[in-house]
Amino acid sequence: MASCGQSLGLPLELNPDLDPLHDRGFSPSKLKGINSGFEIYSESAKNVVETQPQLAKIIGTRDWCISFRWGGDLSECACVLAASAGLVKLCDAARTIPTTTSRMTSTASSKK
Repeated sequence: MASCGQSLGLPLELNPDLDPLHDRGFSPSKLKGINSGFEIYSESAKNVVETQPQLAKIIGTRDWCISFRWGGDLSECACVLAASAGLVKLCDAARTIPTTTSRMTSTASSKK
């Protein structure tokens, strides 16, 4: 996961110990060398579809959902966008961006 930003040529440095399927809560990162970060949570895609059936088509056959959350800091938002875009590129993930909260969900397959 640490290579997400670099795979897209973005100036994002994720926590090198980040484990997106097991870590919960704040994860430090750097954007253009400046300290930032975001919250990360994961759960099985099955659980997400049960509580949010409108996401079933987007999730498809992927088996994990990783949610990123940020506060009012736009550098945190940029970190989330870069990390999520990296997952899309590296893991065949799909991304949803709700319009009412500062939370983004990426669904990824652990089969890849």
